[in-house]
Amino acid sequence: MRPLPLSVSYLEQFFLAWRDEHTKLEQEKQKRGRPEITAEFKAFGGVPRQWALFIHNSSDSPAINLHIDDIRHNEKVLRFIPISAVSQDNDYPVKCGILHNGWTQTDNVASLWDGETFIGMSPMFDLHIRFSNFDSLNAQKNWIVSARFWWNVQQQVIEMSHQSIEFVK
Repeated sequence: MRPLPLSVSYLEQFFLAWRDEHTKLEQEKQKRGRPEITAEFKAFGGVPRQWALFIHNSSDSPAINLHIDDIRHNEKVLRFIPISAVSQDNDYPVKCGILHNGWTQTDNVASLWDGETFIGMSPMFDLHIRFSNFDSLNAQKNWIVSARFWWNVQQQVIEMSHQSIEFVK
């Protein structure tokens, strides 16, 4: 008969190996079918330049039910219109407006800073884009893309930090 500590040790090693494999499998399952969403601010128009937020999906899995959280600055709220779906390799401009004494559809993100003067740069703002994969309701997963952005006064551009994407349970 084997001593008890050896059999417990064997079971513990077996469990740890199983747990590692199970964790890897779950991580792969979360990645499979995940839309690869990125955001970018792009200038358009003449003088003064206007700025729009563009959403891009580099995956062949479409993203659905895209919602961008409101951005608050003093008494203004920058509100983005939800997007029903973003397919692969298309840049989608996101329509937006300002809530300030009523709703104004501007589609110009920079209108958040109209009438403001900053030295160097504006305060930083959090950008959160929530979306789901296009799958059956039971298999549908949700993610959030997060970044920070600000207005660079000297260069007259909107700059953005590194973007991260995380699975939301």
